[in-house]
Amino acid sequence: MIVEKRTYTMHSGMMKDYLKAYTDGSFQNLQQQLGHCVGFFTSETGPIEQVTQLWAYKDWNDREARRAALYSDPAFIDRAKDMYGLIKDKDSQILKPVAFAPLSFVRTP
Repeated sequence: MIVEKRTYTMHSGMMKDYLKAYTDGSFQNLQQQLGHCVGFFTSETGPIEQVTQLWAYKDWNDREARRAALYSDPAFIDRAKDMYGLIKDKDSQILKPVAFAPLSFVRTP
C-alpha cells in the first residue's frame, strides 16, 4: 500500500471557494475515481491557506490507473478548470508505511 499526500496552497482568500467546490457532489466523484480518502484537511498553523489530501492506493500501478481515469472524466475536467485559478502551488508526495507501524483507519471523534 502507498499513500499520496497532495498539498494545495491557495491564493489568499480563495480557501472558501476551493472547499465549496467539493460540497456539490464533487468530493463523492473524486472518491469514486481515486478510491480511499484517508483524510482531507485544512491547515490551522504553519503555512496557512493549505489543503492536504491523503489518498491510499494498493500500489503505484493502482494510483496511475485511478489518476488516469480521473483526468479523463469530463466532470472532473470541467470542475478542475474553475479550480485551477484558486491554487497558488501544488505538491505531491508518495508515502510508504513501514512494517512496524501499519496504517490504521479507525475513526476518532
